[in-house]
Amino acid sequence: MASEKTAPNIRTRSGAVRKRSTIAMNNAFAALRAQIPNLPPDTNLSKIRTLRLAIRYIKFLMEIGLLQQLVT
Repeated sequence: MASEKTAPNIRTRSGAVRKRSTIAMNNAFAALRAQIPNLPPDTNLSKIRTLRLAIRYIKFLMEIGLLQQLVT
């Protein structure tokens, strides 16, 4: 009987943890999108497209040596 009462609580907590994780991930992608230049703020990009654009931007910064200056 005790396990019947705790099972919904575990699912509820698990769902809440998953939701917080999803929100945190979406916020991180929004912050990453904000750092990509020449991208209108209201542009909807998939996560993979965001990552690909970020990688291209990082490579560009490395090519012009700016990334090295920012790191040191």
